[in-house]
Amino acid sequence: MMIKIPLIISLYIARIFSLWTGALFGIFYSLILFFEFIELIRRSSTKADVGLLLIFKMSLLKTPFIIQKIIPLIILFATVLTFKRLHKNFELIIMRTSGISIAQILIPILSTVFLFSCFDLIVFNPLSAGLKKHFERLELHHLKQKSSQLTLSDTGLWLKQQEENGYTIIRAERIDLKSKNLSGVSLFIFNNPDIFKEQLSAKTALIKSGHWELISVLVKPSHESPISLPKTLFKTDFTLEGIEDHFTPPETLSFWELPSFIKILERAGFSGTSHRFYWESLLVKPFFMLGMVLLAACFSFHWGRAQSWGWAIFKTTFAGFSIYILNDVMRALALSMTIPIGLALWIPAISVIMISISFLLHVENG
Repeated sequence: MMIKIPLIISLYIARIFSLWTGALFGIFYSLILFFEFIELIRRSSTKADVGLLLIFKMSLLKTPFIIQKIIPLIILFATVLTFKRLHKNFELIIMRTSGISIAQILIPILSTVFLFSCFDLIVFNPLSAGLKKHFERLELHHLKQKSSQLTLSDTGLWLKQQEENGYTIIRAERIDLKSKNLSGVSLFIFNNPDIFKEQLSAKTALIKSGHWELISVLVKPSHESPISLPKTLFKTDFTLEGIEDHFTPPETLSFWELPSFIKILERAGFSGTSHRFYWESLLVKPFFMLGMVLLAACFSFHWGRAQSWGWAIFKTTFAGFSIYILNDVMRALALSMTIPIGLALWIPAISVIMISISFLLHVENG
């Protein structure tokens, strides 16, 4: 006969789980910070102006982004260790023999994970995205020793091409990926130091190797009358693939910023598939974390002896990493447009939840 679980027991289970989650979070954070610090030292070994203090700062900026990716694994291990603790003190056996069901034992953990996932989405994700963006700026300046040459906004695509005797600011309203041309193109050409030379406005620009072919061009010199040309060539190394590679990575945008950026991206003619996939993956993540709790429970309710916990952790770890591999496969299929994004994201999460629930119901009734 199933009895109502006392509130104090629910809070006790939630406290144990929270302590293990916090401990594992700290351990993984420290390990990632250490290895990231070592990796940045290796990368900056040839850069005389990059000191240890800057490297440590960059490590601190990047670590939250990495830790955010492995939070489901932390939840998985924290659940296993919570049940190990309850088994070790015979508390789980007492609860089960008292008529408390598996579902009642899991509810405090699932509730804690739900609250943590809300915190992760609302607070931790924007924080890690902002820190990752700052890290990439420092990486670009100090390690890659380059400056950002691309900006995408509501007014269109903006590029900057540095030249020997000046620079050119390029603006395009829209890009057609199929025909590889830009529409509504404006080029603002400057001589050093920041002296405006002329403006070229073209109806379209065809992207070719080593240059762009501007069609229906209006040339406006700084001190002369405008000149109309049927077409002209503009030397540049910018290619369609190169432009796409310089877009703001989805990881540097928060959950709240991504929808508007995706609209801007698609309005400019680019594919927003990778950014849309990342945004929807953040929506699925809470369910994925709940699935990890249920998965860990499947491997934790059969411990009869203290020495069996190592084998249970091994099986849980193997299952967790298998799901991560499945996620990567589904991501590749979604980004290649083989399957819909929603299907690629929800299949692993829902499958883990449904299979785990079925197994736990079998154990409960068995």
